[in-house]
Amino acid sequence: MYKKIFITIVLVFTTASLNAQFFDRLYGEIGITAGVANFKSDFGERGSFQNYIQNNGFIVTGVYFLSFDNNYSNLTDYFKLRLELSYMNCDLKHYGKWVDESNQGVLATQLSAMKGNVQAETFGVQLEYYPFGQDDNTREDGLIPYVSFGGQISNYSTNISSSLGSLDTPISTPIKYLNGGIRPKSNGIVPSLSTSIGSRYKLTTYTSLVLDLRLQCYFSDWVDGMNPNKTLYPENKSNDWLTSFNVGYIWYFK
Repeated sequence: MYKKIFITIVLVFTTASLNAQFFDRLYGEIGITAGVANFKSDFGERGSFQNYIQNNGFIVTGVYFLSFDNNYSNLTDYFKLRLELSYMNCDLKHYGKWVDESNQGVLATQLSAMKGNVQAETFGVQLEYYPFGQDDNTREDGLIPYVSFGGQISNYSTNISSSLGSLDTPISTPIKYLNGGIRPKSNGIVPSLSTSIGSRYKLTTYTSLVLDLRLQCYFSDWVDGMNPNKTLYPENKSNDWLTSFNVGYIWYFK
């Protein structure tokens, strides 16, 4: 895990160094963010608040920004291009009424015995829009809010297990996940779309704090390793998605 985080940070700093050498008309900024990641998947009851807040983990991201060097008089003054590499790790369990302590049925026992873990290394590109103007090293101090939209590509790996035994028999596995609805060990590459809202706060001429709230929607329902038949189980109607709240530090190096 720590090796993956280290590689993420090194790659971002390498990208920054190359840009500084070859793109003299661009401002460069580099930073790191970390925060809480909440993974929404087939684990847990749909619409359960407990399920949402407890299926969580962490995310660490190396970020690199490009903004054009200009005279603050045109459209480019309101945009930055954000490149990022991140590592996410989330633990998953079933929460909600189907595993309530008052429920003593076979299904509740099976669901309570299941647990999962999903990890992903992600490369993404975001276009950030600053409605009141972006912050390079000549702007005033204070809050600089933004919204962003972009795309991601993730290399994920997922592991699901049960204390009742192997997840391929009716003894340990709920019927909705049998017959192709579960992959106890899986990995793959999946694209996603992301959007976020946040703000920077200038600390000094060359440094800022950043707060970022993000929604990331995957183009797959297999990221968590489970995908029951949507015709038979219409509650399984959404792909997997992730929200995260991040705090970070940014340094302006040009």
